[in-house]
Amino acid sequence: MDKKDKILLEAYLKSSLEDIELSAGRIILDSGSEAIKAGANEEEEAKKAARNFFVKKFAEVRNLICEKYQERVSKFDDSTDKGVELAGYIAAILESNNISVGPLNYIFISVWLVKFGIDKLCQEKPENQ
Repeated sequence: MDKKDKILLEAYLKSSLEDIELSAGRIILDSGSEAIKAGANEEEEAKKAARNFFVKKFAEVRNLICEKYQERVSKFDDSTDKGVELAGYIAAILESNNISVGPLNYIFISVWLVKFGIDKLCQEKPENQ
């Protein structure tokens, strides 16, 4: 992770989950991968599109991410900035495995996973089990 990526991670992690979803949703909707219903509340549609995108993407990579997350989280010490370190690590996993992230970048997705609660997501059983 280069210095620019670390700065982005730090900035995104200071944002609220709602702001991350709103920004990501606007990118998703603007890319044409989701359609805005006529007369719909644009902010709510954007957040919904982002949440759906993030949940679907996590379902695709759940096993990979959760396995690597468990390995990494045990190595943190008290001085580690866990949010930045973890989001950077997840972004690197996604990128190194050539995971398609559509119109977003790896940092956006990794920050959402950290903010939403990667530990909680990894502990939940997948819907198809």
